[in-house]
Amino acid sequence: MFRSVSGLYSADAGNDRTGLNLAVGPKTPGFTAIGIFLLLGAILASLAATSLLWRGTALDRLWALNPIAYKQLAPLDSTVGILFQLLCAALTTAGVGWFRRRLWGWRLAVVIIATPVLGGCR
Repeated sequence: MFRSVSGLYSADAGNDRTGLNLAVGPKTPGFTAIGIFLLLGAILASLAATSLLWRGTALDRLWALNPIAYKQLAPLDSTVGILFQLLCAALTTAGVGWFRRRLWGWRLAVVIIATPVLGGCR
């Protein structure tokens, strides 16, 4: 038996994936909530990237919700837009890995969530 973050693995020759059978319990509401949080973050980062990279779209009206952020980000348009696209890719990857219960998905989610938390500590 091998131990992992997401549960116990036991040898099973009938499994066509890796020769290991993942034995974990049902997903809890907190588990699902974190996965949804990651994927919603990816959607919002995508919307921000799109509105910063391509001006004049219908998405520009979303910035009325936070005009101060738009005033700060608008001068940096393409640079910040590309960074938001990278954030979208990272959040999507973490969300997929999270829902598939992969160790790398858990680690990526921890890094993504911990970065702004640790950045705010002074």
